[in-house]
Amino acid sequence: MLGVGTVQSGNQSYPWINNSCWLDTSLELLHATVSYNFNAFANACESLPQDSPFRVLYNMLQSRQTLKSISKTTLSKQRNDWRTTLVSLKLAASKTSCEAMFVSREFPLS
Repeated sequence: MLGVGTVQSGNQSYPWINNSCWLDTSLELLHATVSYNFNAFANACESLPQDSPFRVLYNMLQSRQTLKSISKTTLSKQRNDWRTTLVSLKLAASKTSCEAMFVSREFPLS
């Protein structure tokens, strides 16, 4: 039985690990936003270079969108891989830090 104010969703979510709540929340919000009109999002991402970090993010969101059931293990791996990408781009300080997603004033994405 659900309590007052309880929200139940049929979608699996990211399991928390190593101060990942900031990233989990960001990915959940991004997923909810692009799910509203995923086809438009997919069309906008179509021309992304294969080696673009945004292509990695798009592929994560696409797999979550297209799979009817996705496991916590898969979501964890995708989140951890994305976090590794953020660290390699110097947009996150470490794989276990709990600071904001963007920590650099310089975005080496261009």
